[in-house]
Amino acid sequence: MDFFRVAGKITLFEGLDSRDLELIAAQSLIKSFEKGELLFYEGDELPYWYFVVEGVLRSYKLSHDEHEISICYNETSMALSDIRFDKNHYTTKTFGTIEAQSKGTLIGIKTSSLPLLFMQCPQFALRCFHSVLVSVENYQRTFFNNMVLDAMGKVAFMLAHDLDKFNRLKKQEIAALLNIQPETLSRLLGKLVRKEIIKTDGDVVILDRDALKSLYN
Repeated sequence: MDFFRVAGKITLFEGLDSRDLELIAAQSLIKSFEKGELLFYEGDELPYWYFVVEGVLRSYKLSHDEHEISICYNETSMALSDIRFDKNHYTTKTFGTIEAQSKGTLIGIKTSSLPLLFMQCPQFALRCFHSVLVSVENYQRTFFNNMVLDAMGKVAFMLAHDLDKFNRLKKQEIAALLNIQPETLSRLLGKLVRKEIIKTDGDVVILDRDALKSLYN
């Protein structure tokens, strides 16, 4: 698969000149995946730092009783793994098990080549930093929801902050992400509709944003 055609689909590579892209391409690979495929397991140390080009992947951890706890959904331009810098080299390790929710494509950049690439392509380094911040924000939201909010607060928070994603995902996927039962999600959405905070005409539409925010603030 052609690196330049695939790279043009994500913001990570936007605006980079041909020289930078050629340097990155020489240290990269393209990886396709199918729906339901388990790509990586929690704690895997990877030789490549992967970014999502197309498709949706779910990151989750297993509790002591083997219960799946969703961390986040990884989407376009998001980094898939944690990255560390120690003694002048980078390591990438998966924070959770990563399962494909659809078919799609990844770009992987050789981890051992990152110091040289960042030195030679500073604009690319900035793009990678931004992608990491987006990934961290997603993880923070998940931890905040699971540690602080009740079920209604989780649903309200996702509606207020990730409405597009809420409308794009299936109910069972949303329930898994919020670590609640699908029946609970349906019941809470019905309650929000009855209170005229939202309406559900196919997609969810927020009618009273202040009332919605009061459920998690």
